[in-house]
Amino acid sequence: MATTIHKPTAAGTIAAAHRPVDYVWAVARISIGWVFLWAFLDKTFGWGFATPANRAWIEGGSPTTGFLKGSGENALGGFFSGLAGHAWVDWLFMAGLLGIGLALTLAAGLRIA
Repeated sequence: MATTIHKPTAAGTIAAAHRPVDYVWAVARISIGWVFLWAFLDKTFGWGFATPANRAWIEGGSPTTGFLKGSGENALGGFFSGLAGHAWVDWLFMAGLLGIGLALTLAAGLRIA
């Protein structure tokens, strides 16, 4: 069994080895972060991917209406359907999309995200 010897650098820290799998995980993290950022941007500005321009958040549309109204047949569906369309739920939903998207894309606060 091979052993690895870490040589300290000038600053006294251990040099980090970058394996190919580290780059794969970084690309996966950034890709998932972009999915959340795209959902935020599409619901905010209505770029037409999933949200038409006339139902955009800046045009007065509710980003949670279509998302939560479709949960009526599931467990707790009535509870989630009742939350759909409220301003405070819209703000929390959009803040969550933006926060998770930025955290994953920028690698900031990953433990919290």
